[in-house]
Amino acid sequence: MNKTILIGLDGATWNNLMPWIKQGELPFFKKIIEKGVHGINQTTIPCQTSPAIPSFYTGLQPTKTKTFGFRKYDGKIISSRDIKGKRLWDIIGENNYKSFVSGLRTTYPPKIKNGVLISSILVPSEDSDFVYPVSEKKYFKDFLENEIGLKKRKNLKKNNRPKLLQIIIKITKNQIDLINKYIEKKDFDFILIYFGVTDSTQHALWNSQNLILKLYKFLDKEIRQLNEKYPKHNFLFFSDHGFGKSPEKAFYINKWLSDKQYLFYKNKLTKTLGSIFKKAYYKIGLWMENSLPQPIYRKIYSLVKKGSRKEKSPINIDPIETDTMFLNMKKTKAYLDQKWGIKIIRKNVNNYEKFRNKLMEEIIKIKDKKGNKIFKEVHKKEELYKNADKYDIIPDIIVTLNQEYEFRTGYNKKIIETLKVKRGVEGSHEYQRNAVFMAYGPDIKKGKANIEIYDIAPTLLHMYNIPISKEMDGKVLKEIFKKNSEPGKRNVKYKKEKGVINDIKI
Repeated sequence: MNKTILIGLDGATWNNLMPWIKQGELPFFKKIIEKGVHGINQTTIPCQTSPAIPSFYTGLQPTKTKTFGFRKYDGKIISSRDIKGKRLWDIIGENNYKSFVSGLRTTYPPKIKNGVLISSILVPSEDSDFVYPVSEKKYFKDFLENEIGLKKRKNLKKNNRPKLLQIIIKITKNQIDLINKYIEKKDFDFILIYFGVTDSTQHALWNSQNLILKLYKFLDKEIRQLNEKYPKHNFLFFSDHGFGKSPEKAFYINKWLSDKQYLFYKNKLTKTLGSIFKKAYYKIGLWMENSLPQPIYRKIYSLVKKGSRKEKSPINIDPIETDTMFLNMKKTKAYLDQKWGIKIIRKNVNNYEKFRNKLMEEIIKIKDKKGNKIFKEVHKKEELYKNADKYDIIPDIIVTLNQEYEFRTGYNKKIIETLKVKRGVEGSHEYQRNAVFMAYGPDIKKGKANIEIYDIAPTLLHMYNIPISKEMDGKVLKEIFKKNSEPGKRNVKYKKEKGVINDIKI
């Protein structure tokens, strides 16, 4: 049985990688494309690291991981304890294989069966126990990316972008060297190395594509060297979402709903106050996010959002986008709940399904002055996610917008407006659902394969000849293997587990 190394490239997109590969800028990735498998990896909606990463490492949809974002309904940041479902590496560990997992987001506080796990962002500090078991922390001094202060980075972004990239690459090189030194001394059966740096760099420097390319060229070289050290390993690659330029226009969905008489304000005064409040909220919020230390900003955010939902929820989902205190909730039929979802107030519509179908038809037809559609995807929640109809807190209609647009709430005179107050990032993945998948190695054939992010975990389990739970939503990607390879010849094994997992009996 050949061992596997899984590489995560947060936010990697074919829109960038494929042109660079064709130009010969990324020679190792080009080798993978020519001799291995590649394709689109369709991720979750919302198109964010969380819920995408929990869905990756459990093989479960967000309705089962109970995770639709980085925050809970009350504005507090989630931890690994809030995410439901068995982790890929724990299942591998239960089958007597040893795993090394590094840099993966949503894993703090860390824990792993039969292996070593290093957490990434949302770790309090270098002093925290970000490595499990704690006895291994001594090998990863200065590992965390946050050793450089946030303010220092922002100043570099404005004044010396190449210097910022130089520092980012230096930090990443240090992390890679520490990982290489560590895994060389150990005998791991499964290795997962996740590069979150691609996401943070693309957010900060998207408009400097030459610098983004330099980062990927650095990673291309480092991964090639890793492959040369472990030539008998299979290598799989994935990203958690795509990426693109930050939106330049706002679509005021609640204004559109108001014009359609689906949303009502209490009176003209609250409509005006709501508009002023929301615009001030954006400006002050962005200033605080850019100026305050992140721990302080997070605490203030959770306090502000604490009262946004009255009901508790078993689902981890961001606070409501619309400030409902300004709305007439006895007459309002629909409003923006999430940046990716519209909520319908069932008691205010005569026929819920008929109204939802009508609203979806109207939404998908919305166009700008140039005749371009505003929305890319419009779904009923239960069509996209199993058992979503069991949770009222999940928006009734799930949507993605075209790259040029983002949602803004509050009342505005125009439905579409060029953004005056921007989020302070150059790159965005709010609605970038198409992520990256690649595979290369002794068991991998040449060709193409389009996948879903849920497919990676069951495929890896199959590669280790481990029975797969029928609870998983993903499928084994048998089509990526050579027919005469060990995982290509072997039938997929499934197991039936006793008990209740995530409220679903199996």
